[in-house]
Amino acid sequence: MATQDEAPENVEGHFRAWTAKSPPSIRGLALALVLAGCSRDRSALRAEDAVAPAASVAPTDASPVTSTATAPCDRARDAHSASSPDGKLVVYVSTDFTRNDSTVLGDTPHQELCIAREGQPPRILLAGHSAPEDGGPEATLADFDNLLLSPDQRTLYFTSAGWVTSSAAHAVELATGKERFLVDGAIEAVLEAGPYKGMLLANHFRLDDTYSIESPKYRGRMAMWSVLTPAGKTVRRLPEEGGARRKVLEGR
Repeated sequence: MATQDEAPENVEGHFRAWTAKSPPSIRGLALALVLAGCSRDRSALRAEDAVAPAASVAPTDASPVTSTATAPCDRARDAHSASSPDGKLVVYVSTDFTRNDSTVLGDTPHQELCIAREGQPPRILLAGHSAPEDGGPEATLADFDNLLLSPDQRTLYFTSAGWVTSSAAHAVELATGKERFLVDGAIEAVLEAGPYKGMLLANHFRLDDTYSIESPKYRGRMAMWSVLTPAGKTVRRLPEEGGARRKVLEGR
């Protein structure tokens, strides 16, 4: 007897063997039933082939992979920042605590200076790094602080790790990202009036050069102030008393 899973051709073969000894009327009826069933099965198969879904495409190595890494300027902003008066321009420090840069005082977390303009995504303005082997401490770009925008919003002044006893003042052009070392210390202000308009007021922590080390009046390292050109050249060293600084800031 034929099984359920046998092909129609095999069923017809079994039928012929089984009905060989049957009366003609039985053979005719059985043959009609079997052939009708086979025809119905073949029609169903053809219908399934007509509506069979397209074969799915196995994923390849070229399939896009969504990264969970955070872009440098999308990290939480550091407290150190500088912005334009209208708030449409902000430069800020972004810190990556997963890696370090080397300074004369030891390792410090890697940082970038990021710039964000209104209507534009933030981008890296300047990436920090350890001092190169052929460079001095002033070549280090790490531990950013004292961010100050120029009045024309073209230049950012900032400090970086420098010497054991002093930071290093740098400038970076916002349009090009070109960076330059200025002087030891920090830039406190861009002078906007008076004979030094456009120049920089800087402070330093330097050895007392008024008295010799043998003098009882020698003060070791002390705060000093000076006026610089935007290139970092000293134009005037200011007296220690604060009145001179106030006059320079006021444009007198």
